[in-house]
This record gives sequence, C-alpha cells and structure tokens, in this order.
Amino acid sequence: MRLRWNIGLGFLGICTGLAATMPAGFPRERAARQASYGQNLPVKAGAISPIIQTQNPGSNPQAVPGNVAELSPEQGKFNSEFKPNEMGMVPIVEYHDIWVKENKRSLARSIPNFKHDLERLYKENFRPISLSEYLDGKIDLPAGKSPVVLTFDDARKSQFRYLEDGTLDPNCAVAILKGFHEKHPDFALKGTFFILPRRSFDQKESAERKLHELVQMGFEIGNHTVTHPHLNRLSDAKVQWEIATCSAMLKKLVPEAKVEALAFPGGNVPKNKKLILEGASEGNAYALRAAFLAAGSPAPPPFAKSLNLMRIVRIVAVEGEGGVTDWLDEFKEGIVKKYVSDGDPATLTIPKNYEKYVDKSRLKDEKLLVYDDRPAKTIAMKTTDSKAGGVEIQSEKKEVALKKALSPK
Repeated sequence: MRLRWNIGLGFLGICTGLAATMPAGFPRERAARQASYGQNLPVKAGAISPIIQTQNPGSNPQAVPGNVAELSPEQGKFNSEFKPNEMGMVPIVEYHDIWVKENKRSLARSIPNFKHDLERLYKENFRPISLSEYLDGKIDLPAGKSPVVLTFDDARKSQFRYLEDGTLDPNCAVAILKGFHEKHPDFALKGTFFILPRRSFDQKESAERKLHELVQMGFEIGNHTVTHPHLNRLSDAKVQWEIATCSAMLKKLVPEAKVEALAFPGGNVPKNKKLILEGASEGNAYALRAAFLAAGSPAPPPFAKSLNLMRIVRIVAVEGEGGVTDWLDEFKEGIVKKYVSDGDPATLTIPKNYEKYVDKSRLKDEKLLVYDDRPAKTIAMKTTDSKAGGVEIQSEKKEVALKKALSPK
C-alpha cells in the first residue's frame, strides 16, 4: 500500500473513499483513484455562443452547414504540438517544514529538495495557480503548460522566518519561492498557507505582519483549525468550534484575506460531513468552499464529475513511494495524464475520450471543445442553448467506453 508513513487516520479515509473507483492494476494505474461525488462549483453565468470562437487556433473551428466543423490544418497543428487536455490530473503538493535535512517521519522537505522540486516543476511545464483559480475552473495558463497548486500546512517557522535583523531568512520557503519567481517571472508567486493561528510561524511578534505580507505577495490563507486535533474524534460542537474559531481568528489578524478552504489536520475527516464546509460556534460562523485531505494522489480537474469538494486529495512532499517525486515521475512517463492548458481560460479543450468525465452542468460561459487525438479527419459538433445544459459535442464515430477512468491509452 502507498504512503507507508504514519500520517494519522486520514489516509485510511482516502483508501475507503476511493476503493470503489480503483481501476484494475492498482496501484500502478493510478490516474483514476478519485471518488465520484460530482459537487457543483460556482461559475459565472453566461450564454454560450452557437459558434465556438476562442483565442487560440486549437479551439477555433470554422462553422460549416449542419454544425459540422472540420479540423483545419491550423487546428491539427495546434493539437499535435500542444496536446491540450483540460481533463487531466492536477498535482496539489503539500509541504510542511522546509529544513536542512529531509525527514520523512516529520514530513520535512530538505532545502535542496524543495529547490529541486521547483526546478523540476518549471522544467516539466508546470506553473503555479491559486486554489481559488482551481476551484473556479479559471486556469489561465499558456498553451502546453500544466497547473500545480502549492500548499503549506501548520504555519511552521521554516516556511516564513525573519532573522534577528528583521530581514527575510533566505532559506525559508517564502524567500526561496520569491527568489525562484524573480528568476522565472512566469512561475507565479502563488500558493496557499493553511494556518494554525496560535502558531503563526513561531514568531508571535511578527505573526500579523507575516499574514498581511503573504496576502500582499499573492498567496492565499487557509483554515487548519485552532489546535490541530483529530477531527474524526471530536463531537459536532467541538468540530465547529475548531473550524469557526480558526476562521474568526484569521479574519481578525488579516481582514483582507478570504479564508475559503480547510485542510484537515492529519487528513482526519469529521464524522458529521455536513459540518465540513459550514457551521457555527460561539457566534462565529464559517462558510468554506472546499476541504483538503493530507495525502493521496493528484487531484481531479475542476470540471470532473469525480471532484468532491469535501475531500480533495493532495500529494505529500516527501521522497519515496507515493511522494512528490514518485508522482512527478508518473506524470513524466505518461502513466498519469496531466492537465494541459489550451491557452484559453474561456474554453475547456479535451480529447474526445475524456468527454464522459466532464460535469457539463457546471459549464456556463465556459465553452467545451472536444477533439479527436487519434488520426481522425473531422469532429462533428452540436451546440445547445446554455439553459439546456451547455455545449454538447458528438463524434462521427460511436464513442468507445474507456477501461480506465481519466487515463485512456
């Protein structure tokens, strides 16, 4: 079984939730290890044009009689070069300490390995996006690039540290990220810090200043509870107190931040699932958009039917089986299919074998473009009014059912 280190009962919950959807050949064929919950995501309302027109040549078919669009040479070249697939998997990487030495037991990532992670992500065409962009389905990346979400749990000192003279420690995570962004401006300074407000990076005198600076730099702040408990062992009242009080404390410390996501401490999910995204305690209410587990696999893309907003999986940044390097290797080898942008956030461009995994009810102003990545000559397209559920796209040939969810050959 993957992830043999002890990270609490959260991983057991992942295994339980994903067992029904594990494909044959587990664990190597891992791209489909997601639960099918089909939660709705908020998107902007808007009409869908009966003729799809977008900014890139790969998703700009010429309308012809009968609503049949033939792939132009320009389209074919675009799809061949960039191979857009906006239903591929998205790595959400979870960091804890950024330290001198690697320590799998304490989930510490060594400074050299953290820097290597960033270099590798950049070299292999991953670019950071925010959790809000992921949840909105508004992934605005150049064609051929893939999203990665960087997250940091616990508000540890090694993540954001000032030296005695008041300057930023060059070896803390924030300084390393800033330096990498300055070297590679297209590697955006984005990520989410899931905060324990009483810890606040272990420098209480500068805690409030740090939170303000994180938001000013472009990072997001998330809820990680007050005392880091096993939420699955708490009463409903205590679960709500932990989440509601944390949100209230963060709001007081940094009012300009939108606290929209929760990371379960240790990956432990409350018994009462209704309390995950909303609740109240002692006059403090919380309304969150999503909650994240502590370990697992790359996450489903934003418009996947399998995306469960109350149990979004992440990859732990450690070495070994099930760690970040292991998963990046599988992306590189094509064992796991990654999300590849078409360069236009207004369109959802996918190979036709992925269409069945799209939750079309969430497509409003987003336009769906399906192309045949096999040597097909044409793609038949049919459009409908947005009120009828979005754009429907049909192939000339009968679709062959995939044997592996989200990872067709």
